[in-house]
Amino acid sequence: MRYTVILTRGEPVGISVAVPAMPGCFSRGDSVDEALDNAREAMELWLEAVTDAGQMPPANTPSVVGAGVTEQLEILDELRAAGDIPPERQIVLELAEVDIPLASVV
Repeated sequence: MRYTVILTRGEPVGISVAVPAMPGCFSRGDSVDEALDNAREAMELWLEAVTDAGQMPPANTPSVVGAGVTEQLEILDELRAAGDIPPERQIVLELAEVDIPLASVV
């Protein structure tokens, strides 16, 4: 299974990762590789919890990903408005794909 994740670069510490199709599934790392590896582990645990509860894995649709990007931008705007992120700090959102072995889900 392949899921789109949102990498956020430019925060004070490391790179954060959000998984739009998996509400509440977030991770972080000091490098892109570490962030993606940590995200993969978090995603596998998230999917395990969902399937153990008898639910189907979520869909990774363009509308879900788009809503996730919008949410991340809104969060960044709120952090800037609160002064938690200086206005001059450049924040970059990047989409990446993470493959989760099907065996992890079933």
